[in-house]
Amino acid sequence: MDLWTEEENRTLKKLWGSGMTARHIAAEIGRSRGAVIGRANRLGMSKPKAKKPIVVELAPLSQEEGCQFPLGDYPYSYCGKPTSPEMPSTKVYCLEHYNKSYRKRVNGSDEFKKEDGPTVIRPVKGWGSPLTRLR
Repeated sequence: MDLWTEEENRTLKKLWGSGMTARHIAAEIGRSRGAVIGRANRLGMSKPKAKKPIVVELAPLSQEEGCQFPLGDYPYSYCGKPTSPEMPSTKVYCLEHYNKSYRKRVNGSDEFKKEDGPTVIRPVKGWGSPLTRLR
């Protein structure tokens, strides 16, 4: 066990106070990360204050009028058809895209209408096989 010199203690206090990580201080002094943390605790130094988080301002949502259904790949263009004023729940989509995006409820309950789609027939060789057939 090597003793810490006064020069190492001064360097540790200066770097620890500046908010440098224990790994970087260890590389600077030539000690292990654990030795740096242990020495800082023995000297009564508190953990460095967490840096203030960086606030990133997100781009505002599209303020365009009309249907906001994205078309194509990024950067998106939008449908732009007028939204349906008689249905307040379709504020952002036209009636066509609203019907594509949301499933219809049965009589206002929590059940949804079963949609017709392809039915998978039991595969001949396995699910990844090209012999899997759809009805």
